[in-house]
Amino acid sequence: MILSRAFKPAMTVMALALGFSGQVHAQKPAWTPIAELLVGSISEADPRRMSTVMSRCTALNMALAGLAPERSQHIRDEALRFAQRVIILEARMEKEVTKLDSDIDALSATIMERVKGMVGGYHQWMDHNSTTTGVMIDQDMQQEMSSCQLASRFLTQTQKQERLE
Repeated sequence: MILSRAFKPAMTVMALALGFSGQVHAQKPAWTPIAELLVGSISEADPRRMSTVMSRCTALNMALAGLAPERSQHIRDEALRFAQRVIILEARMEKEVTKLDSDIDALSATIMERVKGMVGGYHQWMDHNSTTTGVMIDQDMQQEMSSCQLASRFLTQTQKQERLE
């Protein structure tokens, strides 16, 4: 039920974010590496950090989708899967605190605005890399991509476990 309600807002904002073009030549964002967040979220069972991992992986996939036209649909599908998990995680965390069901549309909009800002950060990072080194994807961004692949495998495993329960 949450996924079907979350699908439309997530897709709408993803479409907007994919069209975002960061023209400012800023440096790499001062973000904690996804790998560090992922390890911390798993080792401490921290849903807040896992939500950040999933948000960042959503944004990274959205930023990369336009760079690989032959894989664009797969990358967008992966971004959507991460976005849906963020919405589920944040709805659960909100319910834990408030004891009320979340307004999924409002929650989706808030999350997707945050992700849109992250997409802009990744675009600026790639622009900076391209301007300073001639290569859009540096070693740090490759590490982010590898971390998102690991997060994707973790998400798949988690989803399989949830289906069994």
